[in-house]
Amino acid sequence: MNTKNSRWIFATSLTCLFTLLLVGWAQTKQDEDSALMKDLRQADGGTRRDISKSVDEIAQKDLKRILPELLPLLSDPDAEVRYYTAVALAASAYVSEANAEALHQAVPRLVSLLTDEDARVRQAAADAIALVMPHPPNSATPALVNLLKDKHAEVRAAALGALGRMDKIPPDAVSAVVLTLKQDTDPDVRGKAADVLGALRIADATAISALIDALGDREEFVRSQAVRALGSIGAPASSAVPRIKQIAADSKESPTLRSYAAYALRSIDQ
Repeated sequence: MNTKNSRWIFATSLTCLFTLLLVGWAQTKQDEDSALMKDLRQADGGTRRDISKSVDEIAQKDLKRILPELLPLLSDPDAEVRYYTAVALAASAYVSEANAEALHQAVPRLVSLLTDEDARVRQAAADAIALVMPHPPNSATPALVNLLKDKHAEVRAAALGALGRMDKIPPDAVSAVVLTLKQDTDPDVRGKAADVLGALRIADATAISALIDALGDREEFVRSQAVRALGSIGAPASSAVPRIKQIAADSKESPTLRSYAAYALRSIDQ
């Protein structure tokens, strides 16, 4: 046998060996994952809580495969299990678009968690819904709008995050977001409400008026988000130009806010 053939046989054999090792490793990991999910279903409350904290690593690999095993955990009697499962679903969506698309199947269960007694679960569910690709379904809108009245600011902000990723929202939802921008006591939530109006390019006169009012908010974050939202809306927000010009020329405002104002003016003028 010549040297060239020997090298070819050696390379082919090595490739086959690596392939077998990888297939065996993948099968072993899949078996381990399946065993972990079985343990999670059968364990007592304390053990389920401990195991559920590790579920995100499994879900990130192939959410579509493991999702049927995870869905029942969103209805687990233990709030910790529900929370960590919702967090795992959200984490998986960050990893790949395929996972974010598969997450669509979990929306009905996640929507039911928007009324959960535990605030962390409500927030985690809203965060997960926000990551559904290509957009969260309209069926989640009413429950998300209801969360804008939640007593926890973090939950309200998470609900706005999901609404901002919708393809579009109905007029009653727009009104709820506008009211949040006007009346919410938390500046992060008010800023998030402004962001939603801009992200969805809501050209409603009431929304634009509320955004113009928000340019005078005492918190710079809210003013910044309002300026950016008006810039995103573009020409329909032309009534905001005089106020935005004042911000752009105001030396007391931060350079960042003034740059946002200058960009918004260019966007509206196009």
